[in-house]
Amino acid sequence: MTLEDIEALLHLAQTRDMASFAVTLNGTSLRLEFDANAEEKQASAQEPELQPNAQTITAPVVGLFRARHPLATSEPTNTVEAGTPAAFIQSGPLLFVARASSKGQTGNALVEEGEGVGFGTKLFEVV
Repeated sequence: MTLEDIEALLHLAQTRDMASFAVTLNGTSLRLEFDANAEEKQASAQEPELQPNAQTITAPVVGLFRARHPLATSEPTNTVEAGTPAAFIQSGPLLFVARASSKGQTGNALVEEGEGVGFGTKLFEVV
């Protein structure tokens, strides 16, 4: 199945207002599912408002947001120095450190504990 085949199938499914579409062609299977409310969801999922000139701490990898290390016994502090761990991203069995890029105070987390995040997702603002 070529890219042109997939584009033609996508166009066909969209013009016929289909909710899902499955096809097998030359031994390759493709299943497409369309969300009728995708445009509404995308419009409502806005970035949180940040303070002017605030630095942000972003996710270094794709995974689950963890505000503190799972083995930590103390509560995390809101004061960060440049380069210090501010949060963690769990990707499978691994933990990756989200480091502060500047000195300051972190505000509330911009994502929920355990929420899935993508590369570059804003986790905290530093003021």
